[in-house]
Amino acid sequence: MSDKKKQKNGLHRVSPEFQPSPVDMAELRAITRGEPRLIREIIRLYLERLPELMAQIEQSLNAGDSESLKFSAHALKGMSLNLAAGTVADAALQLEKTARSRDLSAADEQHARLKSAVAHLKIALDDLTGQMASGIENH
Repeated sequence: MSDKKKQKNGLHRVSPEFQPSPVDMAELRAITRGEPRLIREIIRLYLERLPELMAQIEQSLNAGDSESLKFSAHALKGMSLNLAAGTVADAALQLEKTARSRDLSAADEQHARLKSAVAHLKIALDDLTGQMASGIENH
């Protein structure tokens, strides 16, 4: 295991000094065959649907509805994998697993992790779309 990662309760925790990129650009280019138009469209669709899914996740948590939480977290995970946003996908997966277990005792902490990952992703996507608009697509 990397010195930059610590293991806690069977899950790998990323140490504060190591922040993986919210988007794996090599993976995103592979998914889109490097087509800038397709990258922009995937980002647009992602950002369009993201608020709705995050609201559904929050509503499910507030209601203690593990079934709805499972479906919303699963949808966010899949959508994030299509964008090569591994950190958000992993956070959504952990929330989905918790919902599947129907024991939501860890869900608030996982939700906070998901919100943090989403916030970092939004910043990265803003930077990426700005770079693409400027014609810098190989960062």
